[in-house]
Amino acid sequence: MDYNPITSLESDGFSSNFGESTGLLESVLYVNADFPLLSDHLRRLQIGAQRLAITLPDPFQTLDEARKYLLGFIQESQSTSKLKVRIILEPTGEAEPRISVQCEVLSDRSRTKLISVPAPSGFNSYPGELKTTQRYRYSTWFLEAKKTGADDALLCTSDGFIIETTIGNVIGFQNGEFLLPDHSKMGIEGIFLKKLQNYFTLQSISFRRIPMPFHSILGLEGLWVVNAVRGPMIVTHVDERQISEAPYISKRLEELFKAWTDVDLSLVKNNE
Repeated sequence: MDYNPITSLESDGFSSNFGESTGLLESVLYVNADFPLLSDHLRRLQIGAQRLAITLPDPFQTLDEARKYLLGFIQESQSTSKLKVRIILEPTGEAEPRISVQCEVLSDRSRTKLISVPAPSGFNSYPGELKTTQRYRYSTWFLEAKKTGADDALLCTSDGFIIETTIGNVIGFQNGEFLLPDHSKMGIEGIFLKKLQNYFTLQSISFRRIPMPFHSILGLEGLWVVNAVRGPMIVTHVDERQISEAPYISKRLEELFKAWTDVDLSLVKNNE
């Protein structure tokens, strides 16, 4: 599969100053009247705040404070729903950033279609940096991908290696082995991705953390977008090309995500 990204998604807006230092955005899963991965999200917020040299607001200093604060935004009519709770910390020039919390009911979606887009210059050496400092680019790619009929945009380096999508990390499976992106230098790794690596190591499941060439997609047995809100989503198409599916692997990934988001299951403790 040749790397031929849809370059029309590169708009003049990408050079706007609006894209610089737009703060932190963290999406958190609310399910069963709690935030099962909140401690992991707080660690990501702490790292992001340090990177942007902004003060982490008081409500996010401890796990108990953060849980109590976020529960205050859950409406009674939403209390039994599965929600995506979006936390935005926007620098204001004052000591602490402005806090915005948005809640939306999470629709069931286990399958996704992608279009490939070229990352901007500088992305190759530090994948994920723009997710902290230029969130605007990610939002623009995501919205533009929707306009084409896709669900998300697949970000690739200029030499044709997969980085991630706008909402999650990308993993593959081939010949009995999982292929995971090597984002160890990012400092802010995906929560689901990190838990997968820990679990694979604990269970002696074969995996490699390597740059994944875009042209290798059609040769994979399966490709997934993973994040800590939706869990695994099997990729069915990239640039309108059909991708092989591995239902048995998808089922196992879904079981793991359920375990990590259900505090009553013993597998969570086994993987901490």
